[in-house]
Order: sequence, then C-alpha cells, then structure tokens
Amino acid sequence: MPIRLFRRVSTSDTSQKAQQTDAPQGYAPQLIALGLLFLLVGLMAALVFLPILHVFAPSKIAPIDSVFVTQSDAHSLQALHDASSSQPLDKETWDVQHLPDDWFLSEKTAQQYWYRYSFVIDAPPMVNLAVYLPMVSHNAAVYVNDIWIGQGGNFSSPVARNHNQPLIFEFSPGLLRAGENNIYIRVKAETALLGLLDELYIGPQHVLIKAHAFKTLVRVSLVKWITGVMTIMAVVLGCFWVYRRYDSAYGVFSLVLLFWGMHNLNLFIVDVPISAKHWETIAILTLGWTVCSVIWFNHHYLNKARPLVAKIMGLHSVAGFLLFLTPDYASLLFWGYKVWHVFLVLFGLYASCFLFSVYLREKSFDAFMMLLCGSAIVVLGGHDILMINNHWSRFDGLIIQYSALPAVILFGWFLLRRFLLSLETAENLTRTLEERVRVKQQELETQYERLYTLEKARVLSQERERMMRDMHDGFGGSLVSLSNMFQRQGGDVFLKAQEKIQNCITDLHLVIDSLDPMLGDLTTLLATMRVRLISQLENAGVTLEWNVNEIPPTQAFSPQRSLHIMRIIQEAITNSIKHSGSDVITLTTTIESDSRIAIRIKDYQDKLGEDVAENEDIKSSQRGGGHGLDNMRWRAAQIDAQLHINIDSQGAEVTLVLPSNFI
Repeated sequence: MPIRLFRRVSTSDTSQKAQQTDAPQGYAPQLIALGLLFLLVGLMAALVFLPILHVFAPSKIAPIDSVFVTQSDAHSLQALHDASSSQPLDKETWDVQHLPDDWFLSEKTAQQYWYRYSFVIDAPPMVNLAVYLPMVSHNAAVYVNDIWIGQGGNFSSPVARNHNQPLIFEFSPGLLRAGENNIYIRVKAETALLGLLDELYIGPQHVLIKAHAFKTLVRVSLVKWITGVMTIMAVVLGCFWVYRRYDSAYGVFSLVLLFWGMHNLNLFIVDVPISAKHWETIAILTLGWTVCSVIWFNHHYLNKARPLVAKIMGLHSVAGFLLFLTPDYASLLFWGYKVWHVFLVLFGLYASCFLFSVYLREKSFDAFMMLLCGSAIVVLGGHDILMINNHWSRFDGLIIQYSALPAVILFGWFLLRRFLLSLETAENLTRTLEERVRVKQQELETQYERLYTLEKARVLSQERERMMRDMHDGFGGSLVSLSNMFQRQGGDVFLKAQEKIQNCITDLHLVIDSLDPMLGDLTTLLATMRVRLISQLENAGVTLEWNVNEIPPTQAFSPQRSLHIMRIIQEAITNSIKHSGSDVITLTTTIESDSRIAIRIKDYQDKLGEDVAENEDIKSSQRGGGHGLDNMRWRAAQIDAQLHINIDSQGAEVTLVLPSNFI
C-alpha cells in the first residue's frame, strides 16, 4: 500500500472539508477588517501595516502539497484525574476534538490536556519528519508512538510560556511503523482560560523547518530586535535627559521605550523568573503605562498642557498596582483585561481626538504624523484587547508590538530633529556671541587706541607746555630781550643780529607747535604756520596771498611729519623773502588728479632766476649755509613726498606733493 503521508485526515463532514484548504488558516479576515477600519477612520497608517501583517499569516509559510494537517480528527482527554499525567494515556475516554482548539470556547476547565492523532501508513517514509505547532498556550510536549521527541520547556509552575513562540519537534521516520501510528501532544497552561492548541502539522522536516523559521522570524526575532533597539534608545535618551532636564520630552520618550520594551518581554521570554501571575500582571501594567507615556509625550512634544488628563492617567497607572493583590489568575484576567484595559481604549481614542484637533487648529505636520502612528497603535492595540477578551480569534496572536517600529522611527526622528535644531540654534547663538565678542573686542581696541592717543596727546601737551615755560622763562625770554636790545641799538649789524634772533624764536615756535596734537590736520597746521610767519613777512614788507582751498580730512600727523612739512614751507618762504625781493608770495593748495595734495609757494620776481643763471649750484647760492634745498629734499623724502622747484623769468615756485596715504 502507498504511504499516506501528505494528505489531510478528517472525521468531519466531507462536504464541509472539501471547502477547506490544506494550508493553515490565518489573518486574512482580520486583516480585511483592519483595512476597512483604517479606511473608515481615514488612517494612512493602514497602508503601512496591512501588507506587513499579511505576510505573518500562517497560510504563507508552508506549501499545500508538502504538509498534512490534523485539523479535525485529533482527540482530547478530558478526565481531570488524569490531567496531571506526564505520559501518554491509553484509555477509552478520548473524545473527538477539532483543531484549532481554544479552551475558553470549548469550555475546558483543567490546566492540562492530552491530544492524540492516529493515522495509518503502509511503510515509514525515507525522509526525516517533524511535528510543527504554530501556536500553543502555554507549553507542549510531543510523543510519537509513546516515545517522547521533545517539549517546549518547563511543565511545573511557572509553566514555560510559548504562546508567541512556534514549536517544532523533529523525529526519525524509524519511530513510525507500518499500520496505525499515534501522535500524542501534551498541552499545559497556567489557567484553562488561556489554554489553546493551534493546527497541527506533520510532514517532511525540510518543509516544516522553513515554516517554523519564518514564523519565528516575524513573531520572535523581529520583536527581539525591536525591543533591543528600544532599550538602547531608552538608555541613550534617558542619559541625554539627565543633561537636559529642561527638555522633558526626551525623558518621557525614554519611559515610553522602557515600558514598551518591558511589555515585549512577554512575547519571547519562555521561562519567566517570577510567578506566572505576577509576570502576567507586569505585562498588563506595562502596556497601560506605555499608552499613558505615549499620550504624555504627545502633550510635552506639542507643548499642550492637559493637567486633568495627566492626573487621570496618573491615577489609572497607580491604581494598576492593585492588580498584584488579586487572589487568583481568573481575577487578574478579569480586572486586568476586562476592566483596567477598557481605560486604555478610552485613552487611545482621546489621543486620536487630541492630535486631530491640534492638526485642524494649527495644521501641524508633526501632529498629523503622530496621529497616523498613534491611530495604528490604537487599532492594533484594540485588536489585541478584543483578542485577549475572546472577542477575536486568539489564533491570530498579538500584533501591537509591530506598531512600535514606525512609532519609534517617527518619534526618534522628531527628537533627533529637535536635537539638531537645538544644536543649530546653539551654534547660531555661539556664532552671534562670537561676533558680538569680536565687535566688543574691536570697540575695546578702538577705545584703547583712543585712550592711548589721548594719553599720548596729554603727554605731548605737558611736554610742550614745559618747553614753552622753559623757553619763556629761560633762553626764550633771553632771546626776546636780546632781540629788543639789538632793535633799540640800531645799525645794520644790530638789525641783522636782531633778525637772526627773531628767526631762532620762530624756529623754536615751530618745533614746539609740531608737538601739538591739534596740528595733526593739514589745514590746522598751515593756519598755525601762517600765524608764526606773519611777523617775519611784515618785517620784510611781503604780502602773503592765502589760497588754501578745501582740503579733505587727512590722517593724523606725527610730530616728526608735521615738523618736516612746516620746515619745508618755512624754508621756501624764507628763501623767497631773502633772495627774490618779491613783495608778494602766494601759498596755494590743490588736489591732484590722483587725489594727492599739493602745496605751492610762489613769488613773482626774477632775482631768483638771475641767481640761478649765475650759479649752477642753486642750493649754495639760495640758502644760508648752502644746504637749504638739500634739507628741503631730504625732509620731503622722509615723509615720502615729492618736491618740485621751478625757476623762470617770472619767479620761482616750490611745490610739495604729499603722498596719497595722507588722506
């Protein structure tokens, strides 16, 4: 006879079974309902979760032609006095039991039940086989023909929790025999209210191991990765909040991640470290705290204080600790899932309304995105609450954990953007502060330079006053007395001596004037020269024509530069008085095409021209001592100026062209 593996065995009505598929049933109806609900409330989040959740359906994990399923011809032992047995029982009390079997719906009351599947084969197959249990609550052990092949963990209290962990048990085909064979499955739950056994798969190992690996990936591994990321982010954001206590959004979101991560532990920790009742209590509480923390984060991030809502959520969170005082598992499930979780639904609806109102009022993109993620949490969480309270098929499994991924990404991006904006603001403030410091530093430097200049001017003024006093009280006064004495004596010798003395007094005045800080401007300097030379011009009977035009502001002259200019002008005027015989001397200032300032001293007699013609060395014949022109050129070179001397039959013209950096 051929081997009858890879076929479906059923004791129920054949016409009804003809309509069933060979693959396990899964999420399809629920996903359609979720999609309709998303569309009804206008939640774009459904467009993200619907395709993701669809691939979790068990119908996607095993080829139909490679697995046979004991969906309806397994049997259950219901004798309570045998419920604690750890070995397969062979009695006549087996009753027909269809799979999947939800103990709450089938009204089972014991903590443990045995399932037996019997089948007949002609000969054992030539491939390794496996028994695959997509879902069992809470633990299962499998026997093939009374031989134990594996179990999902501890059967003593607390029972190993495999409610979200698919189980696979591999065995050798040698355990099968020709004829009738029995597969025994021992299932134990912490309470009959939570017990269940999903569809049973028996087939080739290489096929079922792929199905088991895929379901483990999406049910366990993915949740572990999400929880790991959440835990790391919780620690990082918690530390960040410690250094930025004024920005509470980071601390609140750290609590969201911490509570949600703690809740996810119930999905992949099989051997719990505490009693099952306390572990279930923590799972219930952390879900509620997560929802409250998410709403609290929404308030803080959007800067919308809702004190009354915060107080209600705080009282609800604290009241949850009373669940630890429930006397038994049944009471915990009633108060935790049927009472305490009802408030979570109300909180979720409030959060959706709150975010929607903020979006309508402010057109906030952040509020809109938070509404999408929050609505997904509400919808998926609502599915889980309905499932836990037996208003939805429990064989779908919990799915709220998958809404954590987009929520973490979105909220994480919000906080990262917030941090980057804060960093940019801090950098802008730093740059602004640096610029202000630079400006203040420049102002201080300018003030320092002004103070230095004023101090220098004060010192020069004090020195000038000292020299004036010394000149007046000392040799200056003596020179004036001597000049007056020679003037009273009469005679050419005395008059010449008196003239020399007067020139010495004028020179002293020029030297002292050069120290005056007020003469740093060219116009003021020329005016001072005019005052100092007026006596010499009047004594010589010479008229000075003053054609000083408007001169642009010049840079401050140093005393040395002022003295050079004054000496050049003095020398030019003195030479003209002594050698030209002109009764008119013109002093003119002009602005050259290249913005340089030119000072011209011109006389209108030709004696200077005659002298130049007679003596090729004009420098010796024009100046006392023979070094007048040399001194003028030397002084001009010291201030980077140009000195031009033009002599013709009409007279002589001396032009001093100051460099452009004087302006």
